[in-house]
Amino acid sequence: MGPSLNSNNADTRRTQSLSLPVLTRFASWLRGVVRFAAGCQRMGQRKGMQKLLITIIFSLSLAVGVAAQSDHCFKNGGLKVLQVISYTFTGNKLEGTFDVTSYDGDGSAEESVFTGTKQGQVLTVKFKGKVPYDVAPGTRTIRWTLGKQTLMVPMYGKDYNKHRGWISYTATFERCKEI
Repeated sequence: MGPSLNSNNADTRRTQSLSLPVLTRFASWLRGVVRFAAGCQRMGQRKGMQKLLITIIFSLSLAVGVAAQSDHCFKNGGLKVLQVISYTFTGNKLEGTFDVTSYDGDGSAEESVFTGTKQGQVLTVKFKGKVPYDVAPGTRTIRWTLGKQTLMVPMYGKDYNKHRGWISYTATFERCKEI
């Protein structure tokens, strides 16, 4: 498991967007390119303008990729812990964290990093290190199902209702309000 974190810092970290600094730098660079283009036009440099046009087209294609990122957050308030899944899509690839925070008042959280892919409404994830929750014995691939406002996560745990030992079940994570 990851290091302990203050829960307020974990909430702040989840709500920050990684694309804002990139877009700010891109806007600054684009202003410089426009100034350069104006200088080339005044001097009548046709080759310079062609190179500039190619550079602008390439840069805009990169900007579209950055803008295509989307942040998502889902939470599940269980009996003993709060579990929060936060991830960012870039195309069909995702990167994120699975945070587990105890209700016992110490404000600590354990963070597990994962990567994965999206195909339709199914997210296939792979954790870096140990999976932060119990999965059914023999599970090789972890697949979560994305709904409109929910994320369904297959888990394995004690059956407190029928006293039959351990069972496979699907935990429902609800979309976070702060993202």
